[in-house]
Amino acid sequence: MTSFALSPKYEQLVFAAFVPVYACAYAAYGFRVLNIAAVCLLTGLIVDGIASVLTRPRFGRFSWLTWFFFPLILPPGVPFWAASVGLAVGLVFAVHFFGGYGRNLFNPVILGLVFLLLGYHPSMQGSFCLPYASPPDFSHSDHIGRGIGQSLRAFLAEHADRITRSDVCFGRVPNLAGGSFPVLLMCLLILLLAVRAIDYRWPLGVIFGYSLLLSLGRITFPWLQLPSFFYLLSGTFWLVTIVASVDTFSLPRTIVARWICGFFAGGLGVILLAGSYATFSVFFAVLCAQTIGPLVDQWVLSVKYSGRWSKE
Repeated sequence: MTSFALSPKYEQLVFAAFVPVYACAYAAYGFRVLNIAAVCLLTGLIVDGIASVLTRPRFGRFSWLTWFFFPLILPPGVPFWAASVGLAVGLVFAVHFFGGYGRNLFNPVILGLVFLLLGYHPSMQGSFCLPYASPPDFSHSDHIGRGIGQSLRAFLAEHADRITRSDVCFGRVPNLAGGSFPVLLMCLLILLLAVRAIDYRWPLGVIFGYSLLLSLGRITFPWLQLPSFFYLLSGTFWLVTIVASVDTFSLPRTIVARWICGFFAGGLGVILLAGSYATFSVFFAVLCAQTIGPLVDQWVLSVKYSGRWSKE
């Protein structure tokens, strides 16, 4: 079994790498994105602060990267209370319930989002907005781009014939706050892999599984309403791939299991595009892959050492 824990030095590198993502989110959706980030920062401080007092002997450290990532995986028009509740649920049930940061089974960012989707689906689907045509100024701090007035899936299906690759790659399509510019996210993933800030096995497994099933196209998956390139270039897909890769504690521990679970998450993400939560299908798929991760680890280790145990 191999350890891939993210060192504090690389955590700071990940933080710095995602500052441009916040800048792009502001350019696309205005100052409200920063307001949501402030709400999440306050919520994280309160929840982790209370946990540090109640579990002082075994409290590890503050999960500040979770506070930093959570606003990016939300629709830009999400209510402030939803951002706070989702982050609190993710921290409590994915981190502190298992004994603190570093012992978590699930990624708290993804678990918090899935909780909001299951509990407050209409509010989440109705929070997508059209991006600004040009970056807003600070005189409109409470203003946000016009809401699309329907679910993102319905909006994209209605305008499918007018959406181009350029629109998808450069933030001219409604998306999550952090998924505004997929090209930037792709570059960040390459950077983090190049400096070995994250392990390459999980993200490459996700990309391979997702791409392979998308390549089968609408003949095999008739529920794909848009061309395959849209789903592959979507900022949502690249954002969840990076967010899941950074939290190494919630990933499988063995090398083979990371390949298997990554491929499973990518393939399941395509299959779940048929459901009512199609916009967030990869988030559900990653959570399922993290759930079976320990079982796959156990199976890999049993296969690896079964011969040795039988000889003994």
